[in-house]
Amino acid sequence: MADREGQQLGNYRLVRLIGRGAFADVYLAEHVYLNTKVAIKILQTKVADNELEAFLKEARTIASRILPSLPSLEPVEEKGSRS
Repeated sequence: MADREGQQLGNYRLVRLIGRGAFADVYLAEHVYLNTKVAIKILQTKVADNELEAFLKEARTIASRILPSLPSLEPVEEKGSRS
């Protein structure tokens, strides 16, 4: 996936790439009005129906383990249809 540093998604500006996983790239992002920092996962490809549950399970696991010292996990939006 192309580097997206500096791009804006909704009200979030992507600051830097902080990780890559099986489904997505993870960026540190900053809310453009509130200056709050979050982690945003950007899918590398469309998630097939048979992979959707694994993706959602991973997202739920991460969301349940967020610590106060870490950026929060925030959904931005879902675009397009699943393959």
